[in-house]
Amino acid sequence: MSPRTELIPRAAALLAIVCLACSVLPILGGLHVIRTRLIEGIPGWVAVASGSTFLLAAAALAIDALAGGIGKNGLPADAPASLRAAQNLCGFGIVVLIAVITTWMAVGKGARHFNLLLPLPFVSSALRDRDTLSRWAFGLTAVLLWIFVILTWVDGLRRFFSARQRP
Repeated sequence: MSPRTELIPRAAALLAIVCLACSVLPILGGLHVIRTRLIEGIPGWVAVASGSTFLLAAAALAIDALAGGIGKNGLPADAPASLRAAQNLCGFGIVVLIAVITTWMAVGKGARHFNLLLPLPFVSSALRDRDTLSRWAFGLTAVLLWIFVILTWVDGLRRFFSARQRP
C-alpha cells in the first residue's frame, strides 16, 4: 500500500489540465495566433509570459501525477531525480517569469492603468499619482523577486555540485 499523499495523482492531473487550459488563451493571444484584446500598451510577450506561468504550473502538476502525488514533504522519496529536477526547473521558471513581468510593470515604457484602493481611515482613496506609487511598489516587488531568483539559483548550483562530488 502506498503512503497517503496530500495531492493524489488524479487530482494533480486534473489541476494540470486546468492550468494547461488557462495557459492557452494568453499564449496564443500574445503570439497573435488568435484575436484577443490586450489592454493598450501591453506587449504580446507579457501575455505569453503570463500564460507560460500557467503552462509551467501544468508541467509541475503533471510531474506530481507521474511521481504518484505529493505528500507533506514534496514528491515521494522514491521519485526519480529527473522528476525532481524537472519540477524544480518548472518552479524556478515560474518565479523568473513573474519577476520579468513585475519588472516590466515597474520600468516598462508607456502608461499603466493601476487602480489603487486604500481602505484606511482619514486617507483619500483618490491618490493623485497612482502611476508613480504603483511603479515603485512593483519595482520593490521586482527587486525582491530577483533577489529570490538569484539566491535560488545559487542554492541550486551549490546542491548540484555537492551532489556530483559525492561518491
